Amino acid sequence: MEIGFLMVVFTFFIGSLFGSEDSYRTFKDQQGRSIQAKITNVSGQDVYVELPGMGNVKTDISIYSAADQQYIKDWAYRALLLSGIFDVRFTDEVSDKQKSSSKGVMYEKYTNAYGIVINNESYEDVEGITLEYLVLKFEDEIASDKRSAGK
Repeated sequence: MEIGFLMVVFTFFIGSLFGSEDSYRTFKDQQGRSIQAKITNVSGQDVYVELPGMGNVKTDISIYSAADQQYIKDWAYRALLLSGIFDVRFTDEVSDKQKSSSKGVMYEKYTNAYGIVINNESYEDVEGITLEYLVLKFEDEIASDKRSAGK
């Protein structure tokens, strides 16, 4: 019996942080003044925003209202997760197969072990991620005439 196909599907769920930010947003400063801007990058306390007709401007996160500071932190976290910081590898281990035949019944006995290794290659800790995966395994029918006879 051979494993004809092994597929592992995984998805990172990051809660409400998913979504795209392609449009301008109204930000408020500590005094309640408003400005239209779009975040382009966050590095530590530095927030780089694009202002309509003015290009990119570097600002400090402390000038924004508390709600906007949280929005900026969430945006930076989402951008980090979506940047490809994870190295994902899949492993498949199969034990020695024991073949047997008795009274016309043939069978093979073995165990499989699957592993998923995920490495965070960024400089920041990442929390609150759920890993979901699905393992699909297809086997050929023993002594079948057609490969399509398997399950």
